[in-house]
Amino acid sequence: MTWAQFEAEAPELAAGYRNGSRTPASPFSPPLRRRGAPRLTMLHTMVEDGDLWLSMMAGSRKAADLLRDPRLALHAASTDPWAQKGDAKLSGRAVVVADDDEGEFERFAAGVRRRKGWLPPRPFPLFRVELTDASFLRAGPKGLVVEVWRPGESPRRHKVG
Repeated sequence: MTWAQFEAEAPELAAGYRNGSRTPASPFSPPLRRRGAPRLTMLHTMVEDGDLWLSMMAGSRKAADLLRDPRLALHAASTDPWAQKGDAKLSGRAVVVADDDEGEFERFAAGVRRRKGWLPPRPFPLFRVELTDASFLRAGPKGLVVEVWRPGESPRRHKVG
C-alpha cells in the first residue's frame, strides 16, 4: 500500500505521523540484522509524490539489512512524555529503487531539492515503503486511545484504561 492510499483510507493516522511534536524526518527503524536481532537506527524518511521514501548513505549497514530482509517498522515517537500529541508506528516492506530507474530517483530528488535545496551524490540506496499497517497512540481524557489501520480497512479505535 502506498502512502497516498494510506492517506486516503486513514487521513487522521497519516496526519498523526507527519504532525505533532515528533520528528517525522528521523523515526526509529529496526531492520533485522543477519542474525535476526533488530538494528535500532535512525532513518531519514520523506513523503513525496504519494510515497514514503527512505534514503541512506552508500555502504550503510541498515541498507544492507533492508536489502537482505525488507521488513521494517518505523516509530515516530512524540517528545511529549504524556503522549498528548501522540506516538505513531508504521510497518511495511522496503522496496529497493534500482540505480538505473531514473524516473523513481527523479520523483524522490524533486522533493529533496524543494525541501533542502541539494541532493546527495549518487549512488545511494533508495527505497519506497509499502505499508502493511499503522497505529497511533495518544492520551485521551479518560486514558489512552489507540487507532489501528490495515490496508483495505477503516481505522479501528481502542480505548485503554
